[in-house]
Amino acid sequence: MKPLSILAVAVFLGAIPSGAGAQESLGDTARKVKPKDAQVTSKRVFTDDDVAHANPNQLQSSESSGDRIRDTQKLIDKLSGKTPRELSNGVVGEVQFTERDAWEARLVAKKERVLQSAQTAVDAASKINSGSTPAEKANARNAVNHILSDLDFEMTGYNRLVAEGIQKASDWERKTMNR
Repeated sequence: MKPLSILAVAVFLGAIPSGAGAQESLGDTARKVKPKDAQVTSKRVFTDDDVAHANPNQLQSSESSGDRIRDTQKLIDKLSGKTPRELSNGVVGEVQFTERDAWEARLVAKKERVLQSAQTAVDAASKINSGSTPAEKANARNAVNHILSDLDFEMTGYNRLVAEGIQKASDWERKTMNR
């Protein structure tokens, strides 16, 4: 096998041009390889003026804000009036894992904060149309956006508690099956 690898090295070295010590630049090589009829395209430099800007505090469109408020109202309808047991059973069923009561209490407390933020958003959204001046409407829109951000934050915490409950119920079921 060694004679073959020595032969391969010798063939490789023979293939290198004798002027390899004084290699030409990559740019010179590219110019030689480039076809003569290649067209040069003009370069476009984009500036800040070329980009459409949006106010980050505004909802993207009135339709998307309307959809978001409708979804918020559906959330209120879904969570309102649920007892702690109904709420937790909707997440983990009847599984009675360790510390379920403490988890359930945290879930109910977070549900109340979600409902409060959601109702505040719906109430503030109703003021957008009742604003008499464009400035009042813009202020109401800004307020709705901030409230919806708060709602998103509360929903993230709620969803984490839901995931925590599912994980605990799953772990508990796995432990009881392995006994």
